[in-house]
Amino acid sequence: MGTQSQIGIILKGEIEMNQRLFELLEKAKQDKTLKQKLLETKKEKDPTLAFCELATKEGFPITVGELFAEGEEYISNL
Repeated sequence: MGTQSQIGIILKGEIEMNQRLFELLEKAKQDKTLKQKLLETKKEKDPTLAFCELATKEGFPITVGELFAEGEEYISNL
C-alpha cells in the first residue's frame, strides 16, 4: 500500500487525466473536424495509440498507460 502522499499524487493524476478527456470532448463538440479525426482513430492499426497521439497533438496530453489505468479503475468499481 502506498503512502498518503503517493496516493494523493495518483488521485491528482487521475483527476487531471479525466479533466483533459472532458476538455477534449468539449472541444470536439465545437470542432467537427476534430470530432471526425477522433472517430477515425478507431480505424487505425493501434486505435488507442492513435487517439492518444491526436489528443496530445491537440494540447490534451494523454498516454496509453493513463487511458488503460483509467479503464482498469472504472471496471474495478463496477
